[in-house]
Amino acid sequence: MCFDTVEDGEKFYTSYARVAGFGVRKSTTKYRKGTEELIKRDMVCAKEGFKNTDVDKQIRIRNTGHTRVGCKARIQFWKTEDGKWIVHDFFEGHVHVLSTPRKTHLLRSHREVTGTQKQNEMREYDAQMFINSFKEKAEMNHSFYFAYEVDEDNRLTHCFWADGGARKAYGHFGDVVVFDTTYETNQYSLIFAPFTGVNHHFQSISLGCGILKDERTESFVWLFTKWQDAMGRCAPKAIITDEDPAMAAAIARMLPETCHRFCIWHIMKKLPEKVGALSCRSNFLMSFKKCIFGSETPEEFEEAWKQIITQFSLNSNEWLSKCYRNREKWISAFLNHIFMAGMRSTQRGESQNAFFDRFLNKKDSLVEFAHHLQRALERQRYNELVADHESLYKTLDLVTPLSIEMQMSKRYTKAVFHIFQEEVQASLKYGSKSFGPPEVHVVKRLGEISRTHEVIHDPSNEKLLCTCKKFESEGIPCAHMLVVLRNDFIDELPEYLILQRWTMTAKDKCVFDFDGVELRESQSTHLGERNIELVRAFANCLNNAPSEVYDKAKEFVYSLQKEKESLSACGSNDPTTWNTMSIPSSIDVRPPNISKTKGSGKRLKGGMELAMEEKEKQRRTCSMCGKKEKHNKRSCPMLKEM
Repeated sequence: MCFDTVEDGEKFYTSYARVAGFGVRKSTTKYRKGTEELIKRDMVCAKEGFKNTDVDKQIRIRNTGHTRVGCKARIQFWKTEDGKWIVHDFFEGHVHVLSTPRKTHLLRSHREVTGTQKQNEMREYDAQMFINSFKEKAEMNHSFYFAYEVDEDNRLTHCFWADGGARKAYGHFGDVVVFDTTYETNQYSLIFAPFTGVNHHFQSISLGCGILKDERTESFVWLFTKWQDAMGRCAPKAIITDEDPAMAAAIARMLPETCHRFCIWHIMKKLPEKVGALSCRSNFLMSFKKCIFGSETPEEFEEAWKQIITQFSLNSNEWLSKCYRNREKWISAFLNHIFMAGMRSTQRGESQNAFFDRFLNKKDSLVEFAHHLQRALERQRYNELVADHESLYKTLDLVTPLSIEMQMSKRYTKAVFHIFQEEVQASLKYGSKSFGPPEVHVVKRLGEISRTHEVIHDPSNEKLLCTCKKFESEGIPCAHMLVVLRNDFIDELPEYLILQRWTMTAKDKCVFDFDGVELRESQSTHLGERNIELVRAFANCLNNAPSEVYDKAKEFVYSLQKEKESLSACGSNDPTTWNTMSIPSSIDVRPPNISKTKGSGKRLKGGMELAMEEKEKQRRTCSMCGKKEKHNKRSCPMLKEM
């Protein structure tokens, strides 16, 4: 048997071994004297030889088993004078059981790596195919928007995209937005920056997505600019983020009329580290939380804060001083007059990122990243569809005989109605006393010493205000308002107190882009309508048609089906495609460089967190040296001394 190259011989023997059911590896080689020309190559069974038993058992790290059993199966290739390679020696016999076809791929020499190899080969086309996929979507559906930016080397740096579903959702629910970045979602370590909103079922929804190479102010400015271009230059009423200074600077520049709120959860999380052992004192925590969460007016907060600083001698704490300077950006008492959809933190954005993490992987290419993200969005929108169905077709149970509860069970969605229902129940425990004009009601919980609230009711001017500001901040009437309406013999909730975004008809209105064209959720909707039109035309053509026409139509449909199947089969094996996408003939957008961001690598832990981990960590006894240290017998320092 003769081969042109030694590689051809190796491939032949490897293929033979795969069919026979054994693994192979390269063994001895021989070179011509005085040169580096290879003239002999041996290949042996993977089970050839025996394991080295000279290693001291005392320092053996782990018992993983061994594969060498002294098998003699081998092949030897020699190079002839004319440059060909021949089989000089071949021994077929084995001393072990051969693997079955189902298990052959588990042998080291036969493990499939073609997918990874192709992915590495396609890496240079990754960014171009990523952008080309967006171009195709934009051509198929005018509602799809995308923008990208490259550096001087034509490497992708930033990208933003929003399909018709996200742009329509912003038209319905874009009043409050949570913006939070996340990391390790792709192999380039690009920062994933989704915009998140809340729909009328209190579900998180996507309002556009972006990827950035860094977290500089200029990068965020570019992203917010493209996001606003996609959303018709209509800024949200409020946006919630963490305390990132670059992000805050970009929002101040691009969204000057939008209320920017800092995430209260991130701030409170830092409290134990910043105040030290004081956070373990229950009286301090109780007072601090009451000041932050219980204050309803700025004056009430100022008084409580001053008392805490004085009582616990915290005048010199720089972090608390900084929090106080920024109080208008995170304290509810300063923000409860602005609609926030019941949100005070980026927790909804964090949960959205956790949801995306179920679909994304840090090893994903850009093409895979976009594909997996689309699957996540489809799942998210399916969940919204299920919630729409349940709200529309399920009758909710009532807990009171009040007409106002019956009325809103038919207007609010299921999730919102449950919150309103709790307020209705709570209103039964309150009483009110009125003064006027204008009509001012003092509302207080019956039989308890509790806070009083003032409610101003002026029906002629469609005015109903409460000092708790729940309606202004959440859009749902509070129990204090419901008490006043009931005492004024108003059985149904007035229209000016029903926020459209919380009702079952919140998505009924059409949403248009900046050019006045109606936005469509996806191209599939348009294709469905087109298919229906085609089916109707086909049915009309065959209606009362002679049998000859019917036979021709049937034959035509069958031929189309066969052509579709053949194209699909060819596409799956076509070397000019990858992930069902065509490989571009030219590259205008090159893959991005791997980003180094604050989210890459391990998270930096605070001193208190490290101390707590050290305290909680249980030290085991090393069986090698007998000491209770941070090692075991595999990593024991005594191994180095042996």
